[in-house]
Amino acid sequence: MKQAITFLSAAFLCGTMLSCNNKKESETPEPKHEEEVKNYSQLEKTNWLIGKWGRTTGRITISENWEKANDSTYNGNHYIVLGGTDTVHHKLELQESAKKLSLTISDSEGPVSYEMVSSTDTQVVFENPKKDKPKKITYRKTDDYNMVIETSRVVEGKPISNETAMKRQ
Repeated sequence: MKQAITFLSAAFLCGTMLSCNNKKESETPEPKHEEEVKNYSQLEKTNWLIGKWGRTTGRITISENWEKANDSTYNGNHYIVLGGTDTVHHKLELQESAKKLSLTISDSEGPVSYEMVSSTDTQVVFENPKKDKPKKITYRKTDDYNMVIETSRVVEGKPISNETAMKRQ
């Protein structure tokens, strides 16, 4: 009987040790390897730009195409075709970095950046006070199939703006 009590005590002790050991392992938090989730809320407000837009008036065709490059960037192209032969091309980039949205327009003279100064779900306004032509660029969604691009500047103290209505293609 003494052997049975010793055996039961030893079994109980081993069981308790194993149970405690298992409990320690489950209580130990595992290291977390979570990727930081980036939020590009300013860029996401402009997702209605993605796609092909265009307008033809007489001999002038204007088109603008946007696509999502990655979570923080949309790339685009802006074309003006005059009479079917002369083409003006601008590369466009909308990029959000550090919660700031910028529009960069590149042509043969190099890139020019504009910073977002205001936005809603249907409009985004960019400005570059150092640039004369244009100083301000506004993209305005009028409905799911139409938008207006407005460029504005100041000439001899007078504001001048140009609006181009475009349809989704």
